[in-house]
Amino acid sequence: LNNIKAVLEDIDHVMDDVVKTTIFLKNLSSVEAVNQVCAKFFSSYVPARTIVNVSALPMDALVQIDTVVSHGDGTPPQLPEDTRLLVIEANNTENAPKVPYSHTVAFSHYNHISGQLPVEPKTGEIVAGGVNDQARQCLSNIKAIIESVDHVMDDTVKINIQLKSIADLDAVNDVYTTFFNSELPARTVVGVAEIPMGALVQIDAVVSNLSYRWLARTRYGQERVAKSPVPDTLCQSTHLSEVRLFISVCHGLGCRFHPCQRLYQSHGRTPQVP
Repeated sequence: LNNIKAVLEDIDHVMDDVVKTTIFLKNLSSVEAVNQVCAKFFSSYVPARTIVNVSALPMDALVQIDTVVSHGDGTPPQLPEDTRLLVIEANNTENAPKVPYSHTVAFSHYNHISGQLPVEPKTGEIVAGGVNDQARQCLSNIKAIIESVDHVMDDTVKINIQLKSIADLDAVNDVYTTFFNSELPARTVVGVAEIPMGALVQIDAVVSNLSYRWLARTRYGQERVAKSPVPDTLCQSTHLSEVRLFISVCHGLGCRFHPCQRLYQSHGRTPQVP
């Protein structure tokens, strides 16, 4: 965090301009120690957060942290004096599990949603059942957070899913599609060694403050939608959101969920590498 602070100050920003942190931990038992340190670095609020358990980090480190920083209207570079006008709005809702950081942080065109565990808000405990039930609870928590800031699930532009076992992906997919009524967001899925509270799944999200449906009505948006994958996919390979283009992870050719091969073929091109 000292290194992040130095980088931010070098570009005329402060720690309170951070809207999302992703913390990679070698050992999940270190979460409380990290929470205590984070609280000292953020004077006005604690940004949205996702914790990822990893098997190894460079140089045998125990922790690695990256951040998303607000920089005005999403069209950098801007003049340093413009950043004084930034509006960063953090929000927590009683309809999602209580945490020592923000449920969502809005800035510019985006809301960053903290990683959601399959925790029932009223009890603070992992929901009963298998990975299917846990995925539903994670997404229900995200839905509650999104609705608390006057958005809907279809405003989501990117989803990140952590799974204790990749073999559970089909079960998660069965639940996942029921939460969206229109285009599915870009998506990345990773298998991890462990998830906090012994959960089987954790999900976080990025939500557009200006709906993708609005962009789809433009000529450029319609062209991109027309080139989208066939409906059997469980994510859009690309999801446009104003300034940014969110791209789903690609992990091989002929993949059902990220069909690079069919996209290339539809343009008369042959893919060279996965």
